[in-house]
Amino acid sequence: LAAAPPLHRATPAAGDWRIIGAHVQDSDDATVRGVVTDCTHAFKEVTTTTGSVVMMRRSKLTRTTLTDEEVALCARPTSLKDYVQARIDGTIRVSHGENGREFKNCYTCADGTERR
Repeated sequence: LAAAPPLHRATPAAGDWRIIGAHVQDSDDATVRGVVTDCTHAFKEVTTTTGSVVMMRRSKLTRTTLTDEEVALCARPTSLKDYVQARIDGTIRVSHGENGREFKNCYTCADGTERR
């Protein structure tokens, strides 16, 4: 079983709070909350409370406080297969209608089984 990509661990600028382990949320969408799990030069990898992995620009992140339960949901996948699936899940996200119903990278079969 292949492992997830190695962490980059770029050195943050002095005083930058957006470091690995920081609790963050998307400045434009408060439903996207998680923990910074990797740092590249231009982006921060955030593992969200839904288990998705998203790449976000530093300027799009704001500080937040997550509960212990939310932090537990933000574990970076360890296998390559699960990591790639989490990245896909974090990328595919569509809202519909005024009620804000959100469709992610999944669907429900006629028998009620959720699939990707």
